[in-house]
Amino acid sequence: MSVLPAAMAYDYEWVAGRLLDPVVLGGAVALALFRAPLLAVPAGGCRLGGYVDAVDERTAHEVVAVLGGRPGFSGLRLRTVSGPVAKVLVEWGERVPEGLDARARARFYGFRAPAAGAGVAPGGGHLGSGPSRAVRDRLAGVGRRRGSPVRFRRRPLPGSSTGAVRDEGPERRPEAAASGAAPAR
Repeated sequence: MSVLPAAMAYDYEWVAGRLLDPVVLGGAVALALFRAPLLAVPAGGCRLGGYVDAVDERTAHEVVAVLGGRPGFSGLRLRTVSGPVAKVLVEWGERVPEGLDARARARFYGFRAPAAGAGVAPGGGHLGSGPSRAVRDRLAGVGRRRGSPVRFRRRPLPGSSTGAVRDEGPERRPEAAASGAAPAR
């Protein structure tokens, strides 16, 4: 696992744009757990706690070792979340009260509350769906322009029952290139 400057995290812009008190980003770090670095933002100010999805227990212990002793990352603990795919979260700060709605949960983590009726799904240690298309493309090394006829092929991994896929692109879509039309989204 690598520790990188916070701005290198794939979700940095998403988090920075939603934090009520962006000053806490001063103590944040990017943790390169796997391929993409994830942002770990310390607790502080109106941010009462945080977490990172470490996927498995071995990785979770590595995260604890890296974050331990850093300001804003007190009370480090592991929590196993069961579901279709069990995962291990590394949490810090205060414990999240049970039964919070999406707006209260966002406030607990120091984020602006989502608009009424907007679904909020935790992802990558934060509340949200992850990075924008431009950030994903930048991380994948794709200089994708709007309307580009380039896309990635996604193929199921052999023997995977979880729906995991492998990106095998880029691939040119002849019909889009010939017609000049933008790719379907």
